[in-house]
Amino acid sequence: MATSTVARSLSKGRRIEGTAFDWVMMLTAIWFVGGLFVDGWAHTHGKVDQSFFTPWHAIFYSGFMAVALVIAGAFAINRSRGYDWEESIPTGYRLSLVGVVVFAFGGVFDLIWHTLFGIEQNFQALVSPSHMILILGLFLIVSGPLRAAWQRPIPRDQAPGFLTLFPTLLSMTFTYSVMTFITFLLHPFVNELVLSVSDNGSRVSELAQELTVSDVMLQAGLLTGFVLLVMRRWKLPFGSLTLLLTVNMLALQMLREDWKLVGVALVVGLLADLAIGRFDPAPDRPLPWRAFAFALPAALYLCYFLLTYLTSGIGWTVHVWLGAPVLAGIVGLLLTYVMLPVPERQPAGG
Repeated sequence: MATSTVARSLSKGRRIEGTAFDWVMMLTAIWFVGGLFVDGWAHTHGKVDQSFFTPWHAIFYSGFMAVALVIAGAFAINRSRGYDWEESIPTGYRLSLVGVVVFAFGGVFDLIWHTLFGIEQNFQALVSPSHMILILGLFLIVSGPLRAAWQRPIPRDQAPGFLTLFPTLLSMTFTYSVMTFITFLLHPFVNELVLSVSDNGSRVSELAQELTVSDVMLQAGLLTGFVLLVMRRWKLPFGSLTLLLTVNMLALQMLREDWKLVGVALVVGLLADLAIGRFDPAPDRPLPWRAFAFALPAALYLCYFLLTYLTSGIGWTVHVWLGAPVLAGIVGLLLTYVMLPVPERQPAGG
């Protein structure tokens, strides 16, 4: 029986998966995720009418078709080479295949929703049920290369180089960018309330400050939690966080067009990569791990507020806009205790 099983395995063709497949996936994902932000730009700049069939939707949905064909094509080829249904799905892409189904359903639902209720604008577009389904499908699809690389037996201390890990880094960047896209109206880099209201003691001013600080804490949690999760698996090669922050900022600024903030992302990304190379913050080294988790969001928002102060001015007291980066760092620090819980105490005498 064992001999016949080995013979059947040898008769199969090579299974489509691995790094080469990740490259193909991410090349099409550039089109897909780019379409998401182009469509977001159209919604935030009044470029949409009451029709579902727009140029922006064409870019977005054609990107989905390209990615879906890659995943479905790999599945079909693996099936034709003798693999069973489960084996035919490339390793790490099971949820991506689910994401294709979810997104396809969301696309049909989106067409029906727009027909019944019209085209959403601004915040409405973020909370629309049909758009939430699309975002879920997109998230599952573009995170496939990240999951695939996660399952490969490469120890953390044998991290591959930047080019080898590049499809994984792109998947990391796109997955994080999907998260910031659905919260972009709660992102200080897009919804800059810091510029809109002076510190005149009114309730409006108080609310603007409270909302901005809350946004800083939310985005600090998303960024640091995501980065710490990935750093548990790999020692990231130099350039990883520069790529993540800079590409994400370029995408976000399609929605607001304050391009000077790309410089903030670039500088902080380079500093973060230098810190990783110099101090190696890792789960088994709690002090640099926690220091890095505090410093990354704190530095990002300190640079943001300083640049805003120097270029546009801030009508708030220094207590608020210098306190917000500290709060961002505290959020990052606290997340290390979720990632690295305190070990259980040993019994006395143990």
